Amino acid sequence: MLFNTPDNCKRITGYGKHDLLGVAMGYKVPLDKVRFVKAQWGRNQAGNYQCNMVFNTPRGLKHCSVFIIVQDEFIFGQAVTIPGNKAICFDPQR
Repeated sequence: MLFNTPDNCKRITGYGKHDLLGVAMGYKVPLDKVRFVKAQWGRNQAGNYQCNMVFNTPRGLKHCSVFIIVQDEFIFGQAVTIPGNKAICFDPQR
């Protein structure tokens, strides 16, 4: 695991195996319509900074909190660490 820092957030190139389903469940959209876009360091709903993974959904772009950054053959974030949980996401500020 890597520390959740701006530099490590930039290194994320993929998502965890439960993330797409967690986003789809949270927004009640079809799983096959959810796509990972990128990871980026930014503000959360409370105004603090964190690593967010951005997913495109039929309801627009959603920014989801990254709980764990894992380095394996590539570096990926996990927004959902337990199967069946919903991702904690929000709409980006405009």
